[in-house]
Amino acid sequence: MLRIDQGGPTIISMNHRVWRNVGVASRGGTLHKTGGTIPGGAGMAAVTPDVAPALPTVFLASRSPRRREMLGRLGIRFEVVESGIDDGPMRPGRVGPQAWVAALAYLKARAARAFMHERAMLLGEPVPPGVILGADTIVWKDGLVIGQPVDAPDAHRIIRALESGAHEVHTGVALLDTRTERRELIADSAHVRVGPLGEERISTYVRSGGWAGKAGGYNLSERLAAGWPIQFEGDPGTIMGLPLIRLPRALERFVRPNGDDRTA
Repeated sequence: MLRIDQGGPTIISMNHRVWRNVGVASRGGTLHKTGGTIPGGAGMAAVTPDVAPALPTVFLASRSPRRREMLGRLGIRFEVVESGIDDGPMRPGRVGPQAWVAALAYLKARAARAFMHERAMLLGEPVPPGVILGADTIVWKDGLVIGQPVDAPDAHRIIRALESGAHEVHTGVALLDTRTERRELIADSAHVRVGPLGEERISTYVRSGGWAGKAGGYNLSERLAAGWPIQFEGDPGTIMGLPLIRLPRALERFVRPNGDDRTA
């Protein structure tokens, strides 16, 4: 049975300032203001110096350029491994949003692990040690999953549906050992409210193509930099594709021999 660490809600910002959870505890912690704005630095926490050298290579099972950038900001060594999974046609059925994104993240991590094992067998080489990181992000509004727009008209429809209202963003992360069945699943959520945008702003944005490859058709830091009226509650990293407050500690737990890993 897979167990998902869902953590607890953390208020990060209602005025677009960056905050940092110093304890980076999986169930919340004390919040301290660090200043700065999200567009200039979305990373909330970094791997602690005493643990960073012990971290093995992370194999990122994602094509997202934003996730690559965020991992780099955390100071984590990583390589990209394609999972080959297209979750666009998939639907959650009666599963809740957190369980769904965690399942998708695990599916991607498992597919990447299978690819690595097949490649190693063909080359006659051992599977490299490390941690596979699968991730998935969805927007959830009125009980419906909103993924990445398939084309410009779809992007226009999605942005119109999100403006002047609230929605949730859920990101799931799966950590999977490249050589064993050890795993940890994380699901993190944030609440977003988008103010009125207007037809001209929406149409200009859709024509720019900036919506492509983004859950809900937008990236938080880019839209804040562009002046969109957005307020949010939760980890901004979660809204952009990785729960940056909780991920460093989860990686540290995963690699510490006597740590508190949540493998099930």
